[in-house]
Amino acid sequence: MKHWFGFRCIDLNGRNPGSKILEGPFESYDEAKAKKLALKARDTESTSVFTAIDEPQARELINTESFNRL
Repeated sequence: MKHWFGFRCIDLNGRNPGSKILEGPFESYDEAKAKKLALKARDTESTSVFTAIDEPQARELINTESFNRL
């Protein structure tokens, strides 16, 4: 299993979210978490780090993940 997360840009009022962007694969949770924190910005929302077997599965799972501001 590999580790993944998603993020998207939003306007600062939390409206009009942009397209979901998948980041990964990462070999470890810690590697994914470090990349996620490095991308942190006021105008982004991201998912939790999650696991998937491959990119097609990760693309399916990103649609079930909740996006939150960091």
